[in-house]
Amino acid sequence: MADLKKFIKENEVEFCASLIDKKMLGDTQKEIGVKIGNLLSEYILHYGYLAYDYVEFYGVNARQGMESDMIKQTKYLHENFPCTKPFIALENRGDGDYILIDSNDSVYEFIPSMNNEMRTMDCNLFDYIYDRFTNC
Repeated sequence: MADLKKFIKENEVEFCASLIDKKMLGDTQKEIGVKIGNLLSEYILHYGYLAYDYVEFYGVNARQGMESDMIKQTKYLHENFPCTKPFIALENRGDGDYILIDSNDSVYEFIPSMNNEMRTMDCNLFDYIYDRFTNC
């Protein structure tokens, strides 16, 4: 976690200017029907979203509210791919593949084109983001 925070401070990482509060975080959790883990809560409350170089992660911001991309993409996946209901969308990796987060902040890759395959990435949210940013 410290590595990611240091990376954000030392590099030109884009994040949200209109952050949400804890009440709206609770509303977000109700809207998507998935418990938001501690790391994802910290990510949303402190950054809103993160983007660096060509990598951009979904987020929630006060300006868009319930129309924020993390909420919209999570609801889209839940409606179209029921196996994603225990997860929250973090990133579209292209070609229809998604990176998802569970309530314990574990990261998964969801590959609809391979019979809705779900692969664990064997890392937590902040480690995944740090790895994506430092390898782009």
